[in-house]
Amino acid sequence: MKTPLFFSIFFCVCTILAQKPLLTVTEGNFLKILENTSLRIDDLVISPSDAYTLSETLFSDRFAQVSARNQNPINSKIYTVSNVEKNFKGALTLYYQQDQFNATDVEDVQIAIRKNTNETWFYSSNPNRDLSSKKISAMYTESVNLGQITLALPVHPRIYPNPTSGALTVDYRVPLQKRLYDATGVLYLQSEEEMLNLNEFSSGTYFLETTDLKTGQSWYHKVIKF
Repeated sequence: MKTPLFFSIFFCVCTILAQKPLLTVTEGNFLKILENTSLRIDDLVISPSDAYTLSETLFSDRFAQVSARNQNPINSKIYTVSNVEKNFKGALTLYYQQDQFNATDVEDVQIAIRKNTNETWFYSSNPNRDLSSKKISAMYTESVNLGQITLALPVHPRIYPNPTSGALTVDYRVPLQKRLYDATGVLYLQSEEEMLNLNEFSSGTYFLETTDLKTGQSWYHKVIKF
């Protein structure tokens, strides 16, 4: 029978290593984060919307150059989970140091997660930035897998607000071709404008294809219309 560890946790700090263990849940044990509570591991805060169980997991962090904008890479901690935690819903918060980002970058920095190093980063939409406390939070209402967590500058278009009740802004450094489809693949809208008007559209899930008109690179985004 598994024994709950609750919050009797030993944190191991080893500053001479680039990657260090922060929290270990040993085999045969588990750690349960109750609803409306949070677990802070170094600069990462996990706040599940429902009770969430961590089992046989090692969180570790390292500094790495995780993204670049205008040839200016940023350094950020990457938190890695040895045993990918699935079906997480709730909030993630990351604290940062003032010297990690310049004044313009911090306005665009987002929480990025992915299952493992073979996958691309998934960026949070419309994160909450508390500049005075130097923290960035994101709410995940649909299940995500927590394999790696970090702060990064998105290299793909920013889509916000998402979900939306009408107006949808597509922010990118160069003009984009935008095509909006419904769940069956029917094209509903095509535009090169930065802001899209979805006021007359029915509530539901749509898929937005954005294409860089210069390079031809495309990205796909799920959009929720209230």
